[in-house]
Amino acid sequence: MSKYDKSNTTDDRARHTRNALARAIIQLSSEKDIDKITVKELTDCAGVARSTFYTHYSSLSDYFVSSFSGMLARGAMRGQAERNDMVLSTRYILEHM
Repeated sequence: MSKYDKSNTTDDRARHTRNALARAIIQLSSEKDIDKITVKELTDCAGVARSTFYTHYSSLSDYFVSSFSGMLARGAMRGQAERNDMVLSTRYILEHM
């Protein structure tokens, strides 16, 4: 396997992990206050090992900051309607932290 292929595999796994965590936080936040969610609950719901979570993030707060930063960066490249949706989603999450 070339270095390039390994890099793509790593990128794909990291993307899969981020997407699984994002789906899990949305599901869990519909069931309980976001500030009551634990890393164990998040990783169990996402089907991600806690060690994998801690490979990417130092804490749940770090996960939120990283996720919001990425979301805002991606939003800057989207249309106004999509940015408005992201602002509303972000506002909802911040109000429930």
